Formats: sequence, structure tokens, C-alpha cells
Amino acid sequence: MIEEPENRSIHMMPSDSEVIIASETDGGTRHKVIINPSARLKRPKCRNMPVMMVVAIGGGLLLLLIILGATSIETWVSSRYSDEDGDLDEAIAFAEHSLEDRDYHLAIVNDVNARKVSWKADYNKFASRSRMSGLLSDPESQKMFMLKSIVMDRNASFRELVGDTIQQVRKLSNAKIDLPKSFDAREKWPFCESVHRVVNQGGCGSCYAIAATAVISDRICIKSKGKEQPFVSAQDLISCCKDCGGCHGTVWALLSFNHWRDHGIVSGGPYRSFEGCKPYRHSPNCGSPCSIDVYAKKHHDFMTCRKQCQPLFHKSYEDDLYKASSVYWVKVNKITAANIDQLSPVMNITNESSEVIIKRELMTNGPVLACFVVYEEFQHYKSGIYEMQTSPLSTDLYGHCAKLIGWGEVQTKKGVRNYWTFMNTWSRTWGENGFFRMFDEPEEVAAGLPLCTNLIRFLTILNRLKFQCQKRIHRKNCFQTRIFNTHQEMFVGTHNLRTKTRDHFKC
Repeated sequence: MIEEPENRSIHMMPSDSEVIIASETDGGTRHKVIINPSARLKRPKCRNMPVMMVVAIGGGLLLLLIILGATSIETWVSSRYSDEDGDLDEAIAFAEHSLEDRDYHLAIVNDVNARKVSWKADYNKFASRSRMSGLLSDPESQKMFMLKSIVMDRNASFRELVGDTIQQVRKLSNAKIDLPKSFDAREKWPFCESVHRVVNQGGCGSCYAIAATAVISDRICIKSKGKEQPFVSAQDLISCCKDCGGCHGTVWALLSFNHWRDHGIVSGGPYRSFEGCKPYRHSPNCGSPCSIDVYAKKHHDFMTCRKQCQPLFHKSYEDDLYKASSVYWVKVNKITAANIDQLSPVMNITNESSEVIIKRELMTNGPVLACFVVYEEFQHYKSGIYEMQTSPLSTDLYGHCAKLIGWGEVQTKKGVRNYWTFMNTWSRTWGENGFFRMFDEPEEVAAGLPLCTNLIRFLTILNRLKFQCQKRIHRKNCFQTRIFNTHQEMFVGTHNLRTKTRDHFKC
């Protein structure tokens, strides 16, 4: 048996928990250090989620459910929102031409293009054939039509028929305005979005309403210098103006502006846009333009004037109304006005230099509503400067209204000729991106001036409070005021009262 030396140390390999460290400052002496492996590789402890975080997540989920529920309810309410006048038109698709109708319209198109005139025609698959040939062009027929209209039947007042025409036309006659050879509202007021917008009237004979509300929108923007840019609702005018004609067209261009002055019109964008208080509700699915058979649909006879805004709009109907301070003719239809004694003084004013009067009004206050007779060929207009009844194959179709925005002149074989520029109501797919030019002067032109928005708000407050001013007499300048129920009553009395009121409500 071999015995090991007593003083000899036994060297053993360090365990996993031991580390040998050599010290340089201590003569290389080695030291054994015991470490804890768990301290070297420490695993994170699993902590419990704070109660506040759980509450926050739960609250967020609850809020999300509330939002989704509210949206669902709002959508349901919106879908049940009364269709006053015509989402029924959405189901009306355009009727394709029969072979006979196609050949008829192609003959007109080919005849126009073969004549090498100032405009080009292109076959329009939506074009209609005349159903009342000769009615609008015959003075006797038009006279009977007017005598049976709502204007004559209820013995309309002078104010309804004339408005502020005499004062406005005299003002334009005396105005010293240098008229340029050409003018375009889109260039003078480019900051007004409504000036550039083109809308499709769809399955409703509402050209007058589309054009009139476009004119009103433009003029509100122009007067406010771009600060206010509403799109005034054609739908509100169609359904709430009892005398205007609804979807069957109008017989008196000034009626739309009378309604603007007397009752006001709210805002509203194009079809299914959800813009404004009352968006347009007549589908354009039936074409550009839609057939005259669509305009005559029976459901257009039953329109309800619902004075409420669509559910997603942030204002009430009353708070969104826009009104006019004055309305007037710029040019009166000679045939219809000749049968009304009250319009004889207006005829004498507007018939003299009507072209100059129209241009001055347009250049000073903005676009105007213009109406004229449409012939079948006009539906096929593609470009150029249109001239009525270019083709003898084409007959009169119906009366039509558009927004007149400018004028110009062009050199022709007949010399220099003036033309007018319009925005049509048949969408941008028609004509020159929705616009057209025409040599013929419109038969009647009407317009109005917007009431300052601040004054409208003030009058609305007065109406709500049923405010009443007491009659009082001043020694130097006598005047009296009445209940401020409408803006017409606001401007009664002497000139001093009107001036003071208008100065207080600057736009």
C-alpha cells in the first residue's frame, strides 16, 4: 500500500458552481469562487397584469361595440329615411333604342355632320324622340299652356311675377361696364367649386332646379368671396316649391328664385353623395339625358316636402336655410309674358339691349338661369357652337334650362358672331365635359342676389323668439317697424332703417 505525502494537496476539477480566478497582483495566486448558476442565467418572473390595464382594454372593447352599434342604427335609420321623391328612379334603367328609333336619330346625326356647320354631332343612345312636336314653338299653343299653368290659375301677384326686375334692370341699364369680347365665370371666380361642378338631373325633369340651385350656389360663393361654398339643394327646391313643377319641369323661371327668397333652400349635394342637408335623390341610371317617359312617371306626382335633413348632417333644416335679398328677370319670355298685363313694363325694359343686360348681370353678379327650346338634335351635341334646328329632320323636344356662365365671339362665313357658354344638367359625359356653346340667345333669363348669412341667422333667431319691435315715431325722420318674421319685413320703413340694418350685417 502506497502512502501519499502528508503535505501534498489534492487538485480536483472545479464543479459547475465554482470558478478559478488567477490574481495578477498577488503573484498569480489562484482563488476559487463559488457562484450561483441561477444568478448567472436569471429567468424573468411571470407578473400578473395590472387591473387598470384590464379595465382599459375592456372599456375600449365596450366603446368599440357602442360605436359599431350606433353606426348600425344610423345606417338603419338612414335606410328608412323617407324617400320623398324618388330613389324609385334607381330601378329605372335606360331603354335601348328600337331599330326604328336608332335609324331616326342616326339620320339626324349624319345630316348635321354632312352640313359642315359649327358643331359636331355624335349618336347618343339615350336620346328621346319628340312626343309633343310643335307645342313649344307655336305661340298659340304656348299661350294656352301658360294660361292653364299654376301661375295663371291662382292669380299670382305682381311681386311673384316680377320680383325686383324693374329696379335691377334699370340699374344694369345705367351701369358703366366695359364688356370684353369674351367672358367665362370659371376664369373670373376659379375659387368657387360650384362654378365648375356639373350635375346629372337623372330621372327627373328638374333641369330648372339643377340650374337654379347651381346659380344660387355660385352667387353665395361670389358674394362671400369664397368664404361660403355651399351646394344648394335641388332636391329641396323640387319637393318643397309647390309652384315650380317638381319633376315635370317649370313654366316660369322666376318661381325657383321666388321660393329662394320667400322660404329659403337648404344645402344638398349630388345623388347619393350625403353632402349637405338634402342630397339629390334621383338616380342617373336612366341616361344622359333620361327619356321624357321617365320624367312623366306617376310617382313624381306624389312629392312630400319634408323639412328635415338627412341623418348624417350636423345641422337642423331651419339652421341650414339660404335666402335671397332680391330676385328678378334679366330677360322675360316674349311669348308667355305678352299675355300678362302686369309684365308689360318689364317687357319694355328687358327687350331693349337684352344681350347687353344679360352680359352686365353675368359679369357683375355671376351665372344666371337661362331657358330655351331644345330640339332632338341637341341631345347628340358633342362639340363646337350649337345652332338651333340645324337639321330639318329634327323637331322641338321640350323646354330646357341650363346655367349661363359666359360668352364669346367667333369668325364665321357670315362674319363675327357672338355665342353663349352654358353648363348643362346631363353630366360630364355629355357635350364638352358637361358644357356647351350656343349661338342663339336664351328666351328667358332669371337670377337673384343672396341674403347675407349673418342676417339670415339673425332673422332665424328673431323668428324663434317671436321678437316684436314696437311702433315708434321720431320727430326728424318718421318710420315704423313690424314683426321681424321674414327678411321682407326686415326691410320695411324708410331708407335710413334699411341702411342701418344692412350696415350692421356686412357679409
